[in-house]
Formats: sequence, C-alpha cells, structure tokens
Amino acid sequence: MKKQWAAVVLAGGAGRRLGGRDKTKLAYREQESFLEHILKELQDFSPIYLSGHPGPSPQRTWLIADKLSGMGPMVGLWSVFSACGEDALLSVPCDMPYFSRDLASWLASAAEAFKADCLVCRDNVGRIHPLCGVYRRSCVPHMEACIREGKLSMRELLSRTETILLEPQKHGFPEYLFMNINTAEDLRLFYAHDPRNP
Repeated sequence: MKKQWAAVVLAGGAGRRLGGRDKTKLAYREQESFLEHILKELQDFSPIYLSGHPGPSPQRTWLIADKLSGMGPMVGLWSVFSACGEDALLSVPCDMPYFSRDLASWLASAAEAFKADCLVCRDNVGRIHPLCGVYRRSCVPHMEACIREGKLSMRELLSRTETILLEPQKHGFPEYLFMNINTAEDLRLFYAHDPRNP
C-alpha cells in the first residue's frame, strides 16, 4: 500500500436473522465490539466512514446516513460517495470478525495495481464477497442506474462495471477471513471456536 486510502464500514443492516441485534455492538473475544475490532484493523486507513450506523460515531470515523434507508449496502456505498470526496473506498462489512489489517493492506495494494471500477474478493469455493473489496467513484453512475431501476443487489452492480475478482487465499490468506455473522448459529460457532488457534 503506497498511498493513504479511505475506508467504509458497512453497518446499516437490520440484522433480521439475528433477531434485530445491532451487529456493530456484538461482543468480540477481546472484550471489544465487532465494530471496534474492525476499526482497529483499519488503523492504516483515513478517513474511515461508517455507513448507516444508527448510533453515535466512534472516534476516527465519519458517520454517513443512508440517503434511502433500509435498501441495502449498494445504497450505503452510494450515500458515502455522495457525501465524501474520495475517488475510491475500501469496503468492509461490520459482521466479518476475522477481517485483518494485512488483508486490508493487500486489497489496497491490489487496487493500486489494477484500475478496475470494483475489486472484490472470491473465496476458494467460488463464493463472491462483494462487501469486501475496493470501489471507485466510477461506480456511482451505475449505482444510480441500479437504484432507479430497483435492482439493488451488489451482484447487479458488479455485472455492470469493470470488476476484478481477487483471490486472497491464493496469496496465503486463510479461508476463515471471509466468515460472516448472519445468524444466531453463526455467532454461537464464532464464540465456540477460534480457527486461528486450532
């Protein structure tokens, strides 16, 4: 990573499959919240925007409310681009507890090497993780078209833009980095076993 990059933490989800719990406030193992952990791993990035988070803005972050509430992460990204002057943003979901500083730096370096509109992660079984990647301002017209048409999936956006699928695991990153906490069972498994300490 050769230059200073901005980042956005996507925190606007309703957490319906977790009974409406705010994922940013879920307890991490080291007595910190999920959000605090993500912010620690983003210590090399500035500014850091917090998209859609309902609470007060933590230190070092800028809170950006969704321009259209409850419509998903594409609207969150669009809202941040609309409010800031950044040419590109590293995107991280707030419910990715094993996201690491090393992965963040690797993604930024990839975006310095490849000038695509979007660079997102694909794991070793082919799953695409569109919320973990880098998005450039050149995506904004495509986001606006998707929003006008009511096509709000991130995959729809990727299909309309120049997108590079990055494969971090081929560069030594472990698969568990892409674990998401979506359900009560996901959370139980997270607390029950730490794959970093087998």
